Amino acid sequence: MVSSFCETYYTQSGAPIVAVSCSKGGTNTDFWLPGTPALSDAISRFHAAESYLEENGYIIDHKLMVWYQGCSDYQSSAEVYTDNTLAIFNAMKAEGIESIGVIQISNGPADRQSGHEMIQNAQTALCEQSQSDGIVMISVLPKQLERQADELHLTQSSYETLGADAAENLVQYLTTGSES
Repeated sequence: MVSSFCETYYTQSGAPIVAVSCSKGGTNTDFWLPGTPALSDAISRFHAAESYLEENGYIIDHKLMVWYQGCSDYQSSAEVYTDNTLAIFNAMKAEGIESIGVIQISNGPADRQSGHEMIQNAQTALCEQSQSDGIVMISVLPKQLERQADELHLTQSSYETLGADAAENLVQYLTTGSES
């Protein structure tokens, strides 16, 4: 997904992009809360990349975060998911992230669909309420894409499609100030 995202972002915007991976599959929002090793590591990676680029003469136009998370929160509540996610986003924004693009989670396996739908609705509401704060929905495509036999993970071609879609929508947001 990341390589497709970067290639499409560059093609659509003409701006080079540097992506710093800070992902860990199978985690819920508690794993990423402020003060946890995971968020501290993400912040450290972000600042290391930022310092490297600046020290080597690169001009950074945008400092962005892409968030594709929530499948493991399916047993939580919308309020807990939203509160945790906002805490994470606010911590990253305090470190210099200007906008956060949310990729909505997929429907997931049949036994988790109601929980996934609850998270999807929480993600939509969060973006609607927080767009002025730079939190925007950049893709709702995972609900429509082909998944692997486990019904949770997307196929590689689906991840590539998702990366391209998210990048196109993020470029549109950065260019026009509105979600597609």
